[in-house]
Amino acid sequence: MFNSNNKFKFTAISMLVATVSACGGSSSNKPGTDTYQMKELESSDPHGKLAQASSSEQTLNRIRNGLLLSSNQSFFNKDFTGDTGIQRPTALVESFADSTASPTPGFSQTNLIEAGVDEADLVKFDGKTLFIGVNQYSPLYEPFVETPEAEAASTFIIEPITDNESYIRALQELEDGSMELVAEFAQHKGGNLDGLYLANDELISIVNQDVFSIATDLEDEEANVFTPSFTINKYDVTDPANATVTDEVVIAGHLVRSRRIDDKLYVLSQFYPTIPLDYIYEPQTDVEYRNNETLVGQLPLSSLLPTVEINQTNAQSLVDGANCFLPAGEDDSVGYASTLTVTVFDLNDLSNFESNCLNIDVHGFYMSQSSIYLTNHNWTNQQTTIHKLALTDTGVDYQATGQVDGYLGWRGEAFRMNEHEGHLRVLTTTNTEDETDRMDHHLYVFETNEQTNTLDLVSQLPNENQPKEIGKVNEDVYAVRFYGDRAYIVTFEQIDPLYSVDLSDPENPILAGELEVPGFSSYLHPLSDKYLLGIGEDVDANLALREPAVFNETDRDTDVSELPSDSVEGDGGVKLVLFDVSDINQPTEVQTLVLGNTGSYSDALYDHRAVSLLQTEDGNYRLALPLSLTQFTTQYYQADRGLGLIDINVSDDAGLNLNGFLSTSDKDYYYNYVTRGIINGNKVHYVQSPHVWSTTWQDSKRVVGPK
Repeated sequence: MFNSNNKFKFTAISMLVATVSACGGSSSNKPGTDTYQMKELESSDPHGKLAQASSSEQTLNRIRNGLLLSSNQSFFNKDFTGDTGIQRPTALVESFADSTASPTPGFSQTNLIEAGVDEADLVKFDGKTLFIGVNQYSPLYEPFVETPEAEAASTFIIEPITDNESYIRALQELEDGSMELVAEFAQHKGGNLDGLYLANDELISIVNQDVFSIATDLEDEEANVFTPSFTINKYDVTDPANATVTDEVVIAGHLVRSRRIDDKLYVLSQFYPTIPLDYIYEPQTDVEYRNNETLVGQLPLSSLLPTVEINQTNAQSLVDGANCFLPAGEDDSVGYASTLTVTVFDLNDLSNFESNCLNIDVHGFYMSQSSIYLTNHNWTNQQTTIHKLALTDTGVDYQATGQVDGYLGWRGEAFRMNEHEGHLRVLTTTNTEDETDRMDHHLYVFETNEQTNTLDLVSQLPNENQPKEIGKVNEDVYAVRFYGDRAYIVTFEQIDPLYSVDLSDPENPILAGELEVPGFSSYLHPLSDKYLLGIGEDVDANLALREPAVFNETDRDTDVSELPSDSVEGDGGVKLVLFDVSDINQPTEVQTLVLGNTGSYSDALYDHRAVSLLQTEDGNYRLALPLSLTQFTTQYYQADRGLGLIDINVSDDAGLNLNGFLSTSDKDYYYNYVTRGIINGNKVHYVQSPHVWSTTWQDSKRVVGPK
């Protein structure tokens, strides 16, 4: 899809491009005279404010400097051992906000943490058709053959599926509640489906296509290439049995994240330029370094920024160099080789898009209905920089930057940022040097100062008036959930304190309530101002398992005292707990339901999209939860996979009730890639990719499938 100028050389040089070219550097001196002096270069600072590039030339200089940085540092550090100290940017850590998706009457949809901000998932349902994205193992290597550019095709052809190819399954619900397969289709070979979007009889698929190609002649380095790209396809699925591709977009680089708001698709992608084949990573002389500078200086901006192909036309630039945001105030001796591009597509016409790039290292991502926040962690001084991009009618615009002490943590980091009524709330963790209390947690509230382009601190917890710490000694944060003018935080080491925070006055946050319960929650879902659902794992105060719920009648004599000794300590079964948070100062536990024994698991523990909730007409909830359960009997240990069906009563008689369990274990189908539950009124479907089982809420023992 891309000509050879857009391909990475797969040699010792290209193996280093992933770890070197992503970072930055710069040089403004040019060889050509006997008085040539090489300037020592510096990596661009991602922790300060940003400014739009004054010209495309400024962006070109920054990226070229970034490509030169590794050899420049090597030259100035004669004891160089092969480590430039520059690393490829880490994968973005996602963050989500507080507003739970409003229940859709009749059927459940992808569980969105930020209402109105759709997220890609491999399972999508619109009340009548179920689409499942299936990823199969594909060959890593394939022969590379240089061919002339093909003429643009006048129509798209959906090709038959072959082995080791990702594809999409379309199934429709029958009157009896079962599913019928109506089509299987795929548009691209060798790709890996990242996710799907579904709206208004249009299906969007995003496919990563990172393909290594090895030359037949291993001496021919020119033929060893790496072609990272991803493809966005738009299908007309008015008739799912005859789906047609209406648009195709191919972008050079790596997909980072995507989101959809109404008829706009937001795509974040990372691009690493090609390093010239003759580039010397460890120059020992001025001549060798000047050779590098000459090679890099010959690279045009068009080869240093990502390209896009729309509907199989010739590649064009995805972003204009003048539309890049660079660290403000830096001179021409700094740089960074990689770019993060934010592209906003009009879903009515994918050829209509607007792109901006950021020439900085980015680690984290959070998006609300009005803003995108990008973070960078400075591990040396334990600070996090936050850059805010405002969503405009057609794209994004840089708005502000701020710093905060601490980092977003390793567990539950996806929920640590939130925008609400003009304020950004952030929960961070700082490592201390005190072995008796290794972690401190802080909650910060910021507001945007458009005059200074800064995120200004409004308040924080703990503070002088509210000195109580978040979490007990040595407890880490396991779950965070912002909800309107409240925040709920779960910390854990041996017990599970649930903290409720009153944020109704942004200038005076209050750590209002605390409740200690055994085990811990790794996911929190507000059902209303009164009730909060927690999903996690169960242990008691002594790290021992609590009494589990069992599904098989023959197992109802399970005795915890008879568990094997090596299974008593550690994580227990999957735990659901319903909290009453109507009094923010005194949260209480309404009921706890433990499913399975130690070793039990649910995708919902670490992927909120695996939670399927449907609010019923009487205001209560139905929860479908994928489960892999382990259970102990008096004689043996067994596993059970399927979908748990739980009634959540939030009326006066509040509580949790295990309604049933759709089991697949006796059919030799096991966990593959993705598990999801779909609730459509009284009909229930369980996706254990690529298969689907169906049942009813009233009788989960009557199972139809797999389909």
